Amino acid sequence: MLGIRMREGLELRSLTRLGEETTASGAPRRLVPVVGQYVAQGLLDGAAAMAGRAVLTLRGRLMADTVTRGLVE
Repeated sequence: MLGIRMREGLELRSLTRLGEETTASGAPRRLVPVVGQYVAQGLLDGAAAMAGRAVLTLRGRLMADTVTRGLVE
């Protein structure tokens, strides 16, 4: 999960659990509302999220632990 702290962020499909339902991009379907909420709060970059990546915004970097926890729960 340290990858989310990097500039290029983290591929959302890397968070897929075995047998879990995914979106067309391969991201876990359970993360769609979570990622949407974080984008709306300004914690994740919206364009990157649409491309299947979790990239923290400047504000998101300050709350990286919270975002990480939300993505893995």
